[in-house]
Amino acid sequence: MTLTGLGEEVLQVWERGAGRPAVERAALALELAAPADRPADPVALVARDAVLLRLRTSLFGSMLDAVVRCPQCETEFDLPVDLTELAGELPTGGSVAVEADGFAATVRAPGSQDLLDLPLDQPPETFADALFRRCVEQATQLGHPVAPSALPPAIRAAAAAELSAQRMEGPSVDLVCGVCGQEWRAPIDIESVLWRDIDAWAMRRFDEVHRLAAAYHWSERDILALHPARRRFYLEAIG
Repeated sequence: MTLTGLGEEVLQVWERGAGRPAVERAALALELAAPADRPADPVALVARDAVLLRLRTSLFGSMLDAVVRCPQCETEFDLPVDLTELAGELPTGGSVAVEADGFAATVRAPGSQDLLDLPLDQPPETFADALFRRCVEQATQLGHPVAPSALPPAIRAAAAAELSAQRMEGPSVDLVCGVCGQEWRAPIDIESVLWRDIDAWAMRRFDEVHRLAAAYHWSERDILALHPARRRFYLEAIG
C-alpha cells in the first residue's frame, strides 16, 4: 500500500475530514486501510490505533520525529520513534475485573463508537464519567447487581490503572529524562500524527496542482493522474 496507489483516496478522506472532530477523522482514515486490516465496529481504541499505526507506516514511513517534555523539570528533547515497534506491542482490547470498597466491576477498554456517541461539548470530567459508565460491562455491590452510576471513584481509578498496566490505553513509549532522571510513559496520539501527515501531503499535492495548472492549464484530474516522476519533471521545468 503506497501513496502512489492511494493518492485520490487520500485526498477524498482529507476533504471529508477537514474540520471534523479527531475521532471522526480517525474513522475516515481507517477507510484507507486494506479491508482485511480494518477492525470491526465498534472497535476498542487500542485496536483502532494499531491499524492507524500500520497505516501511517505504510503511507509515510515508520519513523516519527517527536518532541517530548519532561513532566518534572519541563526539559524538551527530540525523540525518534519507530512506529513498527509500537504496533507490535498493542493488544486488541479487552476487559478488566476490579474490586474496591465492597464493589466489583468488569470494565472494557473504550471504543471508537463510544467517542462518536458522546457529546463533545461538555466538561472533561462529565465526559470522562459518561465514557466510564458506557464501558462498565458488569457492576455489583456485595454480590448484588448495581447500576454503573453507583460505582465509587475507587472502582474507576482501579479500572484505569489496570487498563493502563495492560497497555490497553493506546500507543506509548517509556522515557527517562536525561536531566533530572524522571521516568514516565508518554502517549502517542497516533490519530493526530496520521492526520497531520495526511494534511501536509494534501497541501503539497494542491500546491503542485496550482503551479502546473497555472503554467500548462491542465485540469486537476489530469495533473493528479500523472506519475509522480513525470509530475516532478514538469515542476522542475517551471522552476
